[in-house]
Amino acid sequence: MSRMLAPCVFAVLATLHGCVIPTGHMPETGYIPSQVMARLNTAESTRAEVLMTLGVPDHRYCADRAFRYAWKETVAMVLFPAGYQVGGFAIHERRNVLIEFDAQGGTRRVDVIAALSLRELNAKEGEWLKKMEACPQ
Repeated sequence: MSRMLAPCVFAVLATLHGCVIPTGHMPETGYIPSQVMARLNTAESTRAEVLMTLGVPDHRYCADRAFRYAWKETVAMVLFPAGYQVGGFAIHERRNVLIEFDAQGGTRRVDVIAALSLRELNAKEGEWLKKMEACPQ
């Protein structure tokens, strides 16, 4: 069974013979609180302030013209009976904060993208990057 198919099979079985428990959004390591996001989303923020506030980005694009910070949030737990025990797994939503800087190093654009699958998240990130100003040569 492929690695991608296994969680889907478990999810189907769990919904038939187990339970799905919504957890709300429980962020994991790397989470950026909304008050910090609001501060970064102003035109006065600089690349240096972003680095001092959030630390080293998970990925840098186009000679530091854009940064990505990533984390996961647990959105549900799937539990199913397994003999006299209970098995289960978490369902995660992946989130990326993408920050673009202008030529002077000020914040030009700050967006949060989210998806349940890495493939969908990468597609959304690709669309975001297409809207970025041209990279300096």
